Amino acid sequence: AGFTLVWRATRPVSPGKNFLGASEFRFIQVSAAAVVSPADLDTAYEAIFGDKAGLVGQKIGVEAFLVEDSSGLAGIPVSTTALIA
Repeated sequence: AGFTLVWRATRPVSPGKNFLGASEFRFIQVSAAAVVSPADLDTAYEAIFGDKAGLVGQKIGVEAFLVEDSSGLAGIPVSTTALIA
């Protein structure tokens, strides 16, 4: 314990876009570092970016990083992309 997991994501972009800059990621939610996998980010994502209906095939970026609770120091983000199905 002692860590919080921070989730960030991008708005839907063209599937041909290969670089997603740090400024494109927006805060989605935080969760306890020991939360059960897989994380359900769908509701939080749609609250920020809106409904994904009609965006099938678009790409989104997702990243997560740990923050140490007592110091507030953030770890290095781990990121991936996925296509909306």
